[in-house]
Amino acid sequence: MTSSAVRMALQTLVQQDDVVIQKILKNLAGGWEIWLQVSFALELLEQTSGTATRAVKYPNGKISDFTVMPERGIPIWVELKTQSNLDDQTIAKRFLGDIDKISDLPKAFRDENIVVALAYAWPNGDAAAQTLASIVKPGSKISVWQRLSGGWQQWAPGGSEMHTRVPTILFYNAAAS
Repeated sequence: MTSSAVRMALQTLVQQDDVVIQKILKNLAGGWEIWLQVSFALELLEQTSGTATRAVKYPNGKISDFTVMPERGIPIWVELKTQSNLDDQTIAKRFLGDIDKISDLPKAFRDENIVVALAYAWPNGDAAAQTLASIVKPGSKISVWQRLSGGWQQWAPGGSEMHTRVPTILFYNAAAS
């Protein structure tokens, strides 16, 4: 499995569970991040046999959101944040915190494992979209994917404005740094 396959697995999951996620975003003030993490781990396990464990320590002592240890292949370490329906702007700060956390890992560890940070958001308006867009600079190692009518499309800074009210995934691969 590759880091891109990890991102695509999240895209598949949120597309399949779109109705449920919309109900969660409308009705729950928080607490759904663990549900998405567990659902995402199960999605990854369907593609690669093995085990998934939440809250595993990295070599530097910090805690991962979850880890998938395939029977064969490369271990996958995941940081995954979700947007709260009460505050759709703090997700950018939390996502950047995850990037800092995994960027502090030894380079050898990042190169020998798949270590990724992802964030799932649904920007409710222009301010939320601008906040997410502001963390992605030209040449950045952060990619942004939005589900539009034609499917998942990558958004790039300097082009069109980020869409609002569409599923959005921010993705960072620690091995690329």
